[in-house]
Amino acid sequence: MRRRLAAALTAMVTAVTLLPAHTALAVPSSTPITIEGGGWGHGIGMPQWGAQGMAEHGNQSYQQILSYWYSGTGLKPVSEVSATVPDPLRIGINYVLSGGQLQKRPFRWLDFSAVNGPVQVCKPGQEAGGDCFTANPGESWRYRWYPEDGGFCVVTRNSAVMYSHASSCNIRLFWSDQPNTRVSFASNSDVARTFARGHISFVGPVTESRNEGYLGWTGFHLNVVLSLDDYVKGIAEVPPSWHMEALKSQAVAARTFGAWKATGGVRSDCSCHLVWDTWDQAYRGWHDNSEGHPTYGQRWRDAVDATAGEVVVTTPSASTLAQTYYSSSTGGATENVGDVWNSNQASYPYLASKPDPWSALYAPSTPNSSTTIRWRFDFTAGQIVSLLAPVFPGLTELVSITIEEHNASGSPRRIRVTGIVGGQLTQKDFVSRSPSSGQGTIPQLVSRLGLRSHYIHSISGGGSGSGGSESPTTLATSVGYHDPATGIFSQYVPGGPARTFYFGNPADIPYSGDWSCNGVDTPGLYRVSAGYLFLRKTNTQGIADIQIYYGNPGDVPLGGDWNGNGCDTIGIYRPSNATFYLRNANTAGVADVTISFGNKGDLPLAGDWDGDGRDTVGVYRPSSRMLYLSNSPTGSTVDITYFYSGAQAGDRIIVGDWDGDGVDTVGVYRPSTATFFLRNDYGPGGAEFVFNFGPPNRTPVSGNWG
Repeated sequence: MRRRLAAALTAMVTAVTLLPAHTALAVPSSTPITIEGGGWGHGIGMPQWGAQGMAEHGNQSYQQILSYWYSGTGLKPVSEVSATVPDPLRIGINYVLSGGQLQKRPFRWLDFSAVNGPVQVCKPGQEAGGDCFTANPGESWRYRWYPEDGGFCVVTRNSAVMYSHASSCNIRLFWSDQPNTRVSFASNSDVARTFARGHISFVGPVTESRNEGYLGWTGFHLNVVLSLDDYVKGIAEVPPSWHMEALKSQAVAARTFGAWKATGGVRSDCSCHLVWDTWDQAYRGWHDNSEGHPTYGQRWRDAVDATAGEVVVTTPSASTLAQTYYSSSTGGATENVGDVWNSNQASYPYLASKPDPWSALYAPSTPNSSTTIRWRFDFTAGQIVSLLAPVFPGLTELVSITIEEHNASGSPRRIRVTGIVGGQLTQKDFVSRSPSSGQGTIPQLVSRLGLRSHYIHSISGGGSGSGGSESPTTLATSVGYHDPATGIFSQYVPGGPARTFYFGNPADIPYSGDWSCNGVDTPGLYRVSAGYLFLRKTNTQGIADIQIYYGNPGDVPLGGDWNGNGCDTIGIYRPSNATFYLRNANTAGVADVTISFGNKGDLPLAGDWDGDGRDTVGVYRPSSRMLYLSNSPTGSTVDITYFYSGAQAGDRIIVGDWDGDGVDTVGVYRPSTATFFLRNDYGPGGAEFVFNFGPPNRTPVSGNWG
C-alpha cells in the first residue's frame, strides 16, 4: 500500500434540483453515517485550552496570550475605561434548569447556613451591625415566600420564625473574615452553592413576566453583590491547577467580559447586572473550579490578584472595553465573529479567526467528553431523518448530507441535506449565520444531532457525498491533511477517532511513507528552503527520527518502495528538468535511480500501479488533465494513461490502495470543500469513496496510519 504527495486536480460536481424522486437515490435507513469534528463552544475569541497550551508548551505570558487571541488590543486598568462599570456588581442566581433548559424564575424558598463563622441576617434597609439576626454555624436557616393571601415572606431559624412580612422582604446577608467565613445554600435548594465574598441580597416579591414556563410565578430573586475582582475570584471557568499564565489570561478575559456586560445596567429579569451561568460566565462562588479548590484555589486567587483591575481594551490607546468572548476549545482555529454571529466583522477586528494548534494538541482526548478537542458520532440514515424532522419538515428518506462551504476557521459555512420530501428530491441548506427563507442554521443542525460543536470536520458513510458507493470506514489506505499555517497533521483513522499531532514547521511540505518497514505509514517533511528531509517513525508529536540533506531547494519530495524490499525510502522530483531522483536507503548520498519522465509543468506521483510490490513513478499533466503512469523501475514505458474528465484547477491528486487489492490508484482532494474523491480503478464512472475530512485548504496526505 502506497501513498504520495498531492498534486493539483479536480472532479466535477452536478447541481441538485427538485426532481421526481428515484428510490435508488435514497440510502437505506440502516446505512451508517459518521460525523467527526472538534472543539467545544462557539469558537469566538480566546479558546481556554488554546491559552493553556500557549502557556504550558509555548512559554507565552498572559499578555502575549491575550494579544494573540484578541488581535490588536491592549491592557488598561478598569478605572481608565470610558464606560461606567458598576461597583458593586449584582450577580443573579435566579436561573434554574428545568426540563433540560435554562429558565429564569423567582425562587419560592432557599435553605442556607453559616460556615466557619457568624453571618448577619439583616432586615430590609439595614446594613451590617444594624437590625440583624446572627446565623451561627450549625444552624439551619430558611427564607421562604408564601404566595397565599396576597403573599408574604418568612425567615426561620431551626424552624422557628424570626421574621415575617407581607411586602418588605429584601433581606440581606453580611459576614466578615472573607473568604474563610461563607454562606452555604443547601443541596435540596435550587442554588446548592457556597459564596465567600461580598454580600447576599434577597430581592422580592417579584413576579415573572416572561413566558418561559413560569409566567405569573411570584417569589424572590437572589443576588450576590460584590466588587469586580471579588466576582472574578468566584469564576469557575478553568481548572485552577492550570499554568499560571493561562489562569491570568482567564482572569483578565473574565474581568473584561463581566465589566462590559455590567455596563448595560441592572436587568429586570433578575434584578442583576450578570447571571451566574454560562449565559454570561460561570460564576460559582466558592467552588472546586475557582478559589474554593482545596489544593489549587490559592493559585486562582493569585492569578486574579496579579492582574487586579486589568481589562482588555479595543486598541492599546483606546479606552473602550473589548468584548472578550471565550470558549473551551476550537476545531483548529477561532472564528471570525462575522462568520457565525450576526455581527459586522469590521466593528470587531479583534474577534478574528486565528489558528489554534494548541487546543488540538493539548486538550483531553476522552471521546465525546465536554472538553475533548476531537469527537465522533455514529448514526444511521434513518436516525438522521428522524432527528432532523423538526427542522426539515416532511423528510422521509436521506440521499446525502454534505459540507458545501467553509468559514475562515474551517468550520462549515453551509451544510446541505438532500432527501425525499413528498416524493420529490429536495435539498435544504443549513448556514452558519443569516439564513435566507427556507434555510436552517448550523446551530439547529448541531443541536438536533447532539454534536459537541459546529466544528464539523468530516461527514462519511453512505449519504455523505455525491457519487460515493462505499463507506470510508472500509478504506485500506486512508487519508489525512497537513495544516500549512500551524504544522499540524490530522489523520483519518477508519472506524476510529481522528489522530492529530504536531511535527515540523508550518511551511514544510508533507508526505508519508513506511520508514520503519512495519506496514505503517508515518509522516515525512521536506524543508524547501534548506533541502532537508525529516522523517518520523511514529504518528505522534516529536522531533524527526531521520534527518537527511537531499536534493535542492524547490524539489518536490515523495517516498516509495523503489526496490521491492518492503521499506519505503526517499525520493525527490525536480520540476526544472522533469526528473525523479530516487534512493534505496534513508540516508544522504547520490540517487540510486534517476528517471526523466514527463514534461516540465507535470506533477509527480509514485505508486504500485501493477501490484508487484514495487513502487514506480507517474505524473499528472494539469494542462490536459491526463495521468501518465509507468510500471517500469526505470520509467522507460508509459503503461497507464487516463483522462480525468472532471479535473479542475485547484484540486490535488493523492495515491493509495483504497480497496486493499494490492494495486495503487488515484484520488482527488478538493481544497475548497475539504472533500476526498477516491477511485478504485481507471475506468468510467465516479469515485467509490466521497467524503469530507477536516477544514478546507489543507495539504492532503495518504497512508496506512496503523
